[in-house]
Amino acid sequence: MNISFFIPQRWRFFAGILLAASVLLINQVFIQYFLRQKRQDAVVINLAGRQRMLSQKLSLHAYQVQAGHADSTDLVETLVIWTNSHQALLLGDPQRGISPISSPSASEQLQALTSGIVKSEGWIRDLLAGKKTNLAELGAHQADFLARMDQVVTILEADATRKLERVIVIEIVLLLVSLFVMGLEIRFLYVPIYKAIKETRDIAEDENAKFRALLHSSTSATILLDLECSILNINSPAQEILQKLVDPRLVPGDVLSEYLPEDLLRMLRIGFERTLRGTVTRVEWKIPEGNHDRWVLVSFFPVFRPRAGQLGVGIHMVDIQEQKTTEYQLVEQNHQLHRIADRQSHDLRRPLTSVMGLLELIEMEKDATARLALIRKLKEPIHEMDEVIHEIVAESQKWATAS
Repeated sequence: MNISFFIPQRWRFFAGILLAASVLLINQVFIQYFLRQKRQDAVVINLAGRQRMLSQKLSLHAYQVQAGHADSTDLVETLVIWTNSHQALLLGDPQRGISPISSPSASEQLQALTSGIVKSEGWIRDLLAGKKTNLAELGAHQADFLARMDQVVTILEADATRKLERVIVIEIVLLLVSLFVMGLEIRFLYVPIYKAIKETRDIAEDENAKFRALLHSSTSATILLDLECSILNINSPAQEILQKLVDPRLVPGDVLSEYLPEDLLRMLRIGFERTLRGTVTRVEWKIPEGNHDRWVLVSFFPVFRPRAGQLGVGIHMVDIQEQKTTEYQLVEQNHQLHRIADRQSHDLRRPLTSVMGLLELIEMEKDATARLALIRKLKEPIHEMDEVIHEIVAESQKWATAS
């Protein structure tokens, strides 16, 4: 795969994340701003509605004070709250978390009510000072105040509704923008990534299929273990060899160390640990086969993944029974040759020495009768040599037939 494909893809990925994060951030900022405005509108509407109740309460307390049915405490407290609330609606109040009313028509109505509130405050203070006060004028003013405050509340509620409608429209627009961004990311980011992953997976599956075909077509036994000694792959010859040692037929996923007998397990651990340290190890295993043993040469070698370190350990097993048999025959041949050499050097040398000694005596002897007697004595060592030679020939023929 062309690696240059991943360079622009990486930047596209970062750009997609940045764009999605930006849209999400804008959406959250707007939502938080709207929630703050909504809380403020709710406080303002509640405060404006309470002003109507306070105006009625103010008239009631004024009549009670004038009639002598109550002291001035509640009247003063209500007056302070009423006037302060009006100023908060008109100019804003940071302590209450509200800003001045943004609606021009509502603000105009509140401005128009300011002079009446000032007059009402003057009448109340005259009443508190003991001056004669015409509360009928206060009542008439409060009725006008109620009507105007109803209009203010209606305007504020309508303004809040319009804000909500604008927010809904903006949210829909942001949703469409988010969907558009998601579509761009899918088209230019995730689809190419999916295709690249699919292509990589297909290549990996093809390579794995080739590896399996090569592995299972081999007549040599091969096992691939992971770092935990679990079987990653095993071909049929290896299964047949191991089936002579363990009852179940080992398959990928089985842990090889859990099935081997103790002697082979010890050799497996030694070879496995040496291979993990980077050393290729070869050992000979003797595997029972019926009434005989079969010799197998086991090679341990490290298996690596590109740019990913060591994958595990490969085990390659080769049947060396014929080689072992040949070695045994060579040892036997060598042993037979040594025996023949020993017989030649010992069993033949003694009668040969006797013959050579008698021949020297015959050459030295002048008397014919004595020489004839010495010649007769040659028969015994010659017969002995003949017997030894026949035995060596018979033994050689027997050894040649056996081999």
